[in-house]
Amino acid sequence: MNPALSSRPQLDFKRQPCLLCGGFEFKVLARQDRHLFGLQTVGCVGCGLLQTNPRPDERQLDDFYAHHYRRFYQGVVDPDARYVAKLHKDVRLRYTTGFLMQALRLGSETRLLDYGCGEGSLFVALREAGFEGQLYGVELNEQFARFAAEQGRATVGPRLSDFGALDAVVINHVLEHLPQPVKLLGELRAAMAPGGLIYVDVPDALEYTTVGDLHIAHIMHFTESTLASLLRRGGFEPTSIERHAPPHHPRSIRVVARVATQALGDASTTNPTSEAPAWHRMEMVAGTAWRWTVRRRLQSIAVLRQPVVRLRSLWRKVAS
Repeated sequence: MNPALSSRPQLDFKRQPCLLCGGFEFKVLARQDRHLFGLQTVGCVGCGLLQTNPRPDERQLDDFYAHHYRRFYQGVVDPDARYVAKLHKDVRLRYTTGFLMQALRLGSETRLLDYGCGEGSLFVALREAGFEGQLYGVELNEQFARFAAEQGRATVGPRLSDFGALDAVVINHVLEHLPQPVKLLGELRAAMAPGGLIYVDVPDALEYTTVGDLHIAHIMHFTESTLASLLRRGGFEPTSIERHAPPHHPRSIRVVARVATQALGDASTTNPTSEAPAWHRMEMVAGTAWRWTVRRRLQSIAVLRQPVVRLRSLWRKVAS
């Protein structure tokens, strides 16, 4: 049974400023989402960034990721090898590692942080690839943090301040979840050694096809332009950015950026008209809402009928 059908986290939604430029003027593009929360997906008129608004605040989201996210999305409390194999995380993170070893110039002296490391599949893939440097992870969920540390021979904690200077940082399908992305990037920049590199990978908003691509965990939706703008705002200079297709995962955008000597840009310099294709894509996605809603309602009915069907089957066996 899909846990999202049986229980929902208790969250309060409030109108908040743009996550990139801080503006308050938005255009509503979609009013429904994967779990039928009635989420509004909007485009910021100031910078073009697609985002959920209204949305929960930072405190609520931190609690959600610490205590509810894995159960709600994946029906798991304690990770294990079966969980990793079922979601093909080992395959996907080997693919990512093949890129990271060269792109981040990883060596035996590298101090690498995986921000939002989950169960540590990246750590395992890096160790399998021969990486002998120091591995650190930030993970709010205690069970996942413990598993990641054990599996990847890594040091894992709930806060960035738990670690010293870093040479490389990975934010792999995590940035889109964060309630204060510019603030975090600034903190990462301050924690990184001169010449440090950061790798960011996010879903590609231009590849969305249905309302199923919109959900409470992803409060931002990126294009190459808005992702680069966010990194510059946080003090990083992109050196490469490309769209790609990771295995067993949505089509995505990945970027490598270096630590800049100073913050490089104001989000107000972003041209929101360049985001028109992404806004049009979101409006197209919104048009699928009625079909998605009908399908989800039918799934809910089917789930509710399962115990009745099983009882009828058992009764027939006893009666015969």
